[in-house]
Amino acid sequence: MTEQTKSPTLFKILIVDDETAIAELLTTLLKNFGHDAIGVTEVSKALELLQNEQFDLLLTDLKMPDMNGIEVVKHAKRYAPHIKTILFTGWGYEFEDQAGLGSDIDAILPKPFGIKKLTKLIQEVMDK
Repeated sequence: MTEQTKSPTLFKILIVDDETAIAELLTTLLKNFGHDAIGVTEVSKALELLQNEQFDLLLTDLKMPDMNGIEVVKHAKRYAPHIKTILFTGWGYEFEDQAGLGSDIDAILPKPFGIKKLTKLIQEVMDK
């Protein structure tokens, strides 16, 4: 008798980070885990994708030059009210308390983070 292991559900994920290296790395890593991941560095492109495609999850950096991650999430919720959201930030744990961020943010992930921590958080957020 063989034991079946439950494989994680795969999701369509939009990654928004103004740093090309981070957007590309997260996209590649999440694709390697089987997710349908798209990474963009321009907020305008992210908003266009959110209007025209359906995503399960939005992963966005907090601090970006054109629009911060909280504003990106608010726009995303207008197009897709049920989209799950993870905000990542290099500002450390000062955002651990989400009270000031509103209910649109499902989770906050401080930088630096590893892929195991990210994939575990994705599954937790999507299971909510």
